[in-house]
Amino acid sequence: MLRLKLVEITNSKVVYNYYPESYVSYGTIVIDITNAEVLSVTIAKDDTFEIYMNHAISKVEEFVKNNDYPEEQTVAWY
Repeated sequence: MLRLKLVEITNSKVVYNYYPESYVSYGTIVIDITNAEVLSVTIAKDDTFEIYMNHAISKVEEFVKNNDYPEEQTVAWY
């Protein structure tokens, strides 16, 4: 499970922080909203195998596709 928190949205990009599980550390994802291209990623310290990062990117790409940017979102999988 991870939490996504919206940091910034502009005419060209969206920025979310992702928090793995209940950790305090977070990573940051920046995606171009015109083409859903990942512009930059900072991996969370506790995201050893980048599993959370991959789920976070996938969810933010979905936000871009749907043109819907929630302030906060929980993402769970199994």
